[in-house]
Amino acid sequence: MSKDDLDFGSPWPDGVISFEDRKLRVSVETVELLESLLRDARRGAVSGIAVAVLRANDEYEMRLRGSCAEQENCMHMAGMFAAMQKIVLSLQD
Repeated sequence: MSKDDLDFGSPWPDGVISFEDRKLRVSVETVELLESLLRDARRGAVSGIAVAVLRANDEYEMRLRGSCAEQENCMHMAGMFAAMQKIVLSLQD
């Protein structure tokens, strides 16, 4: 894994930690989506994946794999991320 395809972040400034206890919850819809994507990938229907993950501790990571990480698909990826940004920003309405 190269450093270029992995980005970790935290909403907290450096040196700040949260003492708030949180109960971890399982997102059933997230598990179902991942299982469906895995089935599609195993039968060859998925050629690449771009993943943005929000972890239970509020950290995040982003990864590109397969054809999503290939230079010739960079404009497709830019379009996909622009569409994702529009979806996320519409959640605020």
